[in-house]
Amino acid sequence: MEHSAYLYSEGTMRIRHAVGLMALVVPATVLSAQQSGGSSSDMSVGIRAGTLGIGLEVSKLLSDNWGIRVGANSFSMTQSQTQSDMAVDATLKLQAITGLIDWYPAARGTFHLTAGVATNPMTVDGVGKPSGNGTISINDVQYTPAQVGTVNVSIKYPSAMPYVGLGWGTPASKDGGLSALFDIGAAIGQPSAVLSATGNAANLQSNLAAQQEKMKTDAGKVPVWPVISIGVVWRW
Repeated sequence: MEHSAYLYSEGTMRIRHAVGLMALVVPATVLSAQQSGGSSSDMSVGIRAGTLGIGLEVSKLLSDNWGIRVGANSFSMTQSQTQSDMAVDATLKLQAITGLIDWYPAARGTFHLTAGVATNPMTVDGVGKPSGNGTISINDVQYTPAQVGTVNVSIKYPSAMPYVGLGWGTPASKDGGLSALFDIGAAIGQPSAVLSATGNAANLQSNLAAQQEKMKTDAGKVPVWPVISIGVVWRW
């Protein structure tokens, strides 16, 4: 009896130890399996359209509150029109590459504040040719079409510009799928302007230089390129 009681007592203690160990191990194992099975890479690929053009963007969530994005955008448009006896052919190009860092105030939320870098977001190249018998005003000085010849103008932003903004959208996802994107911000920098002409009239080049400075001053009154974009993203 004493031996049986001892075995019973020893067996009971072992069972209790085993149950206690299972009580600790099983929940931890289940939780680990759930985390492993439900985890994702928190990445996304999206299509955006806006004032930077149309393009693709790849995003990655680095932590619950921080993410990075890289995008490439492009768009071009050519327009011809006649103004003040001048036939003008102008080409607008939007061709920007962006590298951005997002901060999400709410862990794995959608609202984010953004900072980063954008390449030259906009370039305008124009060619003007006199089309009439009137005069052309350059720096408030009148010239005939023959005196001016062909006029060339180029306006572009710096090759690299700081970007700040905010928006809604995140690569964070539990089950993946499509989601909407929206961003608004500004690329900070002043555009430059280059104005030239093929004519050789007296004082033409100096007046072109003065007119060019006026163009720079007018363009510099708003030293940013506004950025607004919408899009859709696939998350996994």
